[in-house]
Amino acid sequence: MNKNFAIFLSLFLTTSLFGMSASRVDAADPVLTIRDSGFSTKYVSQSEHDPITIEAGTTKVVTVQFKNTGTKSWINEGKNFISAYTMGPRERESVFFESGWISKQQIGRMTGTVKPGAVGELGVPLHAPMKTGTYREEFHLAAENWSWVDNGYFYLDINVVPKVVSEAKETTATNDTPSQATDATTIASTYEAKRIGLSKKSVEVVGGTQVSVVAIYQNIGKTNWNGYSLTSGSPTSLASVGASFADHSWLNGNVILAANDTVEQSGLVRETFTFRAPSTQGDYTFTAGLQVDEQRLDNFDINVHVTQNAPLNYVAPSFGDSAIEAVDTEVPRLAEEPRIRVGIATEGDTLQFVSYEDDYRIFNGDLDVGILPQKKIAILTYAGGVYSFSGDDVDFRTNNRIRLEPVNDQHAIFTIMNISRPMRWVGPGDFNKYRGALEYRKGENDDTLYAVNDLFFEDYVKGMSETGRGDQFEFVKANVTAARTYAYLSKGKYPFFDVLGSTYDQLYLGYNVEVYNPQVAEAAIATRGRMVMYDGQVVTTPYFGNSSGYTKSWKSVWGGSEKPWLVPVKATYDLRDGKLQYGHGVGMSQRDANIRAKEEGLDYKALLQYYYTGVEVALMYL
Repeated sequence: MNKNFAIFLSLFLTTSLFGMSASRVDAADPVLTIRDSGFSTKYVSQSEHDPITIEAGTTKVVTVQFKNTGTKSWINEGKNFISAYTMGPRERESVFFESGWISKQQIGRMTGTVKPGAVGELGVPLHAPMKTGTYREEFHLAAENWSWVDNGYFYLDINVVPKVVSEAKETTATNDTPSQATDATTIASTYEAKRIGLSKKSVEVVGGTQVSVVAIYQNIGKTNWNGYSLTSGSPTSLASVGASFADHSWLNGNVILAANDTVEQSGLVRETFTFRAPSTQGDYTFTAGLQVDEQRLDNFDINVHVTQNAPLNYVAPSFGDSAIEAVDTEVPRLAEEPRIRVGIATEGDTLQFVSYEDDYRIFNGDLDVGILPQKKIAILTYAGGVYSFSGDDVDFRTNNRIRLEPVNDQHAIFTIMNISRPMRWVGPGDFNKYRGALEYRKGENDDTLYAVNDLFFEDYVKGMSETGRGDQFEFVKANVTAARTYAYLSKGKYPFFDVLGSTYDQLYLGYNVEVYNPQVAEAAIATRGRMVMYDGQVVTTPYFGNSSGYTKSWKSVWGGSEKPWLVPVKATYDLRDGKLQYGHGVGMSQRDANIRAKEEGLDYKALLQYYYTGVEVALMYL
């Protein structure tokens, strides 16, 4: 039987016989219930096909991959990490329990943060019992202390065979590069290691970004390790030229971490560590490895592609003799990138939906009712208080809102075929392509039917058309940052969306802005996660076309109390050219800022700090 089908069949029988209702993960609950539908997964693969062969009394680690098909990121730090509990029966004590498990009923947590659409890895250490034979170990993923993961059932078929006794010497450490020790024979006879897991082989990040990695080793030698360390083989002393990988969590310029724990024969070491991407754009190789008793047993390389230079205020960690002298103190204020809901007013009572990039999951309210395959057209209609859906082999009528969300890629593009939003000054076409998810809903305070685009914040920013194609790039970055800040403070502004997709809030035209004005997307990438703050708080950042020479205060235009970051400043280039005011006049004059970027060479942060008095530009999320 196909493994994916077997997993599906088991889950289907469980949910069909028992149903699902909201509940926490608790051994006393006889039913696997999905408390939070945002946690959903799909089994992808495992590092060794069933049946997995293990010699009696020995340990093997099998890595199982799962795709995050839900809407919530799997943040494997803190209280809601992803792990797996034993099943069949539920939360039994496994005979394959190993010290790498949390308990005899629970495997250790998944590695790293796994965003929607990404694939995560769960290492399953298996210590075979002495009794030979065939076993099936059943598990189910859970978000600790919160919810079982929808579709999270999986199993491993294991064949325990007699242990082979041989006079031949076991293979030494599996290295990607030769051991750095001078006496390989001595090392082989003293300590041996096998690297059985490395969570990253390559990364693509902005300069200065902190990268988290999980490395797993097994002691395959005949000698216990009385402590071990991870050490860097990279040039960490060259921070001034952007070649440093050092992080403030390291012990010194070479030692990433050290432990005094005893690791017995066949024992496992699982360590999470961090390094910093070099601050200068380019391609690098980070090299590190395991060391026991001053003997290097393993090297590994991680390819690092730095997409752009680190922010101007980034300070790379540097080292004296052995201690860190300076650290990067900028810490993201949010754990993950937020989402935003954009209301796009429609005409008529029908939407025609299609995606050429991904399958889309169909929801009747909160109920998952099927899949719309890519390239298949769906018709969504509202009439007489009833919504209807027809697409491929799914048809239904409902009083609930209808939602379509991508199955595999949360950044996938869909098209609303019967919407036309022509903007000739931006580019040709109907501007009816959007990233992420779609909901079809009737307004609660009006009779308008809305296509609600639910998507990640940065995808929204890339789709805004608030600047022109010939504008100065630093000005575009400033405007993008102000717009991102405005959008963040607008969350919850309307009953079921956050901002309108029109100039009433900000002109959002979706994916085709990335095509016809690509520097908006480039500016979004260059300023990713950054917002304007005053006195430690994110603040409103209005902007407008141009002034007559001076911007205006918040109070003079909209009343209420003064906002100290929104006070009049001289718009030199509007004044010089004798311009009349266009727009409300509060905050940043777009025309003046664009010329100021060209004439004075100011970067985006300096521009923002000119028009918004006393502010800082802070990192809200990575």
